Amino acid sequence: MVGTSDGARRTIVQQGFCWRALGTPTVQFEADERQIVDRQEEFSLLRCGSAVEAVPGSKITFVIFGGISEGIGIPPFEFRRMMADIPANRIYVRDFAQAWYHAGIDDSAPSLDGAVATIKSMLDSIDTQHTIFVGNSMGGFAALLLGNKLRADKVIAFAPQTYVSPFKRLKTRDFRWMRQITRMYVANGLSKPTYDLRKYLSASSYKPSSDIYYGEASRLDKLHAQNVTDVENVKLHAFSGEGHGLVKELRASGRLEQILMNCVLEAKP
Repeated sequence: MVGTSDGARRTIVQQGFCWRALGTPTVQFEADERQIVDRQEEFSLLRCGSAVEAVPGSKITFVIFGGISEGIGIPPFEFRRMMADIPANRIYVRDFAQAWYHAGIDDSAPSLDGAVATIKSMLDSIDTQHTIFVGNSMGGFAALLLGNKLRADKVIAFAPQTYVSPFKRLKTRDFRWMRQITRMYVANGLSKPTYDLRKYLSASSYKPSSDIYYGEASRLDKLHAQNVTDVENVKLHAFSGEGHGLVKELRASGRLEQILMNCVLEAKP
């Protein structure tokens, strides 16, 4: 879905399996800011893995990765309501396979390389000079991994997993999301270089500035954060008393929007 814009209006580009399946790769419409927010529920019901909201004149782009869907419904595009007030382009990405993006994002990009190519194409469609990759939990894993692959200027990860390798999960007694993890192993194998971000990021020649926020009340979130503590340009931010739901607490207190707005203020487009 591609929308035109003028003045304060924003452009929306909706891409993915759902539109091709309907035989309508692009559909044009105009929408003001209020309508964009009101369409959130409509977008979350569509089976497409990516969406763009482009703000005219902005040279800064957020790429925001969805995390694990706790319910039985379609994974949402995360942070959409809050991001409506931040003056930057937004690319929203979600993982329908729930496989830490190793099975891509949807039927149009069914692999990690396909996800990288899709996001690169979307970034190329926007006149951007500064990219910020953001994610929570599984989305934080994707922000760190794809932020490296696509040479992001900044990465913000909230309570991310930094490894999904079976050995490290067993060693640290991380038995969360066993159904999704097992499905990923069946589809992609038990060993991939990208299953451990400490090894993968350390071996990379490009290391974006990365901030990891985690709650010290979660033993596993703390271990995942400490897994990459020695990686160059990674900075850890610990919050005492918070668990894996840290991002919800940050949102409620207003800190989440402040963190993301600071990224805009600090950017040099």
